[in-house]
Amino acid sequence: MLAELGANQAVMIQHRAANNGQRHRKPLVVEIIGFAPEHNHQSLDLASTLSDRGYRVNLYQLSDVNSSTVVSDFLHIERISVRQTRVPKVNGLMLLIAFYTRAVRNDCDIIIGINLAGLSVARGVNLIKRARVLYYPLELITDSRQKMREQRLCEKDCVGIICPEENRIRMLQDRLVNDLPGFIVPNVPRSGISIPSKGRLRSYLQQKYEFHKYSGKIVLFHGSYQRYSQLEAIIESTRRWPADCVLVLMLTGSIPASLRTLTHHYQHKVWFAPAVPHAELYEWIVDADIGLLPYEDNGDDNVRFCSPQKLFDYAVCGVPFIGSRRPLIAKVVEEYGGGVLVDFLNQEELATAIEQMLDQVRIEIMGLNIRRCYEQRYNYDTAIAPVLAHLEELGKHHRECV
Repeated sequence: MLAELGANQAVMIQHRAANNGQRHRKPLVVEIIGFAPEHNHQSLDLASTLSDRGYRVNLYQLSDVNSSTVVSDFLHIERISVRQTRVPKVNGLMLLIAFYTRAVRNDCDIIIGINLAGLSVARGVNLIKRARVLYYPLELITDSRQKMREQRLCEKDCVGIICPEENRIRMLQDRLVNDLPGFIVPNVPRSGISIPSKGRLRSYLQQKYEFHKYSGKIVLFHGSYQRYSQLEAIIESTRRWPADCVLVLMLTGSIPASLRTLTHHYQHKVWFAPAVPHAELYEWIVDADIGLLPYEDNGDDNVRFCSPQKLFDYAVCGVPFIGSRRPLIAKVVEEYGGGVLVDFLNQEELATAIEQMLDQVRIEIMGLNIRRCYEQRYNYDTAIAPVLAHLEELGKHHRECV
């Protein structure tokens, strides 16, 4: 009996010691050097996730400039509180030294550079800190000189790459001499978002356009006006659509006068809805019967290898889509069957796809499929898990080597 009690006591002491060691172990420190989080949510999402996990996080927000240039103009520092995350906003040359002083003041284990601008600044900071650096490109670099610079920085400083789209990361890895591990984190929302029980789009259309609340069908495009979206061709194709089906444009930013003129000629088939904050977006999208994902520009690599956030907005709301033949969109269709692929420049092909999808049974099945795509795979918490495991290993090895 005494021996047994002694053994149990020893186990309890070991367990208590392990807990004390866990309690007193310093948390991993991660610095994220990003830009314009009001437009690029990935840096804030990552900072919040790491903070919730117990990391100590400093997120530096660079000026909102073209990310393929080196950010060298720092004007002022503004503190933004994101849970336990400190976010100094830095713009302008006058406080460049102040920024670097702030950035290198404390030791850290891992630095993550968002886009080429963030990676460039991260390298300057890391010359003093000697942490582990990861590259998180949200944009595909196409300029040859910038490509060389990106390659050089990755080979000299990086221990991993996080990227929104598989094709992009493969293109970058193929140019590198080192074999850097890569992690794909699409532009997806957090898990656990419930579908709104009642939408707001149909009520708006009924009030403004006297739209048939229950019998009419809505095909929705939301986002900014871009040439590759081919909205003009889509508008002209509405002549071939079913009589009770309308195109709704929820456009952000400026709308060209030529597009407004064109929609005037199709005013019985093409209507505008107001641009709404992203916090309200799902309450509007959920009323759509079909969502559109038009990306028709083979000359632009950013379009060819796009990772459209609106794809996953539709997925959250269980809205099936019609999309361009792009790798990530095609992969979702192949894996989950929540949409169809067309050439948006072929008006007859688009009209046929809409007519076939509007069959009530088919659209309900596709809606369930695309929602399942979000719940099972394409949500942020699932996508970021391998990155978090990699950061744990990097932090552990970094501390062992220091």
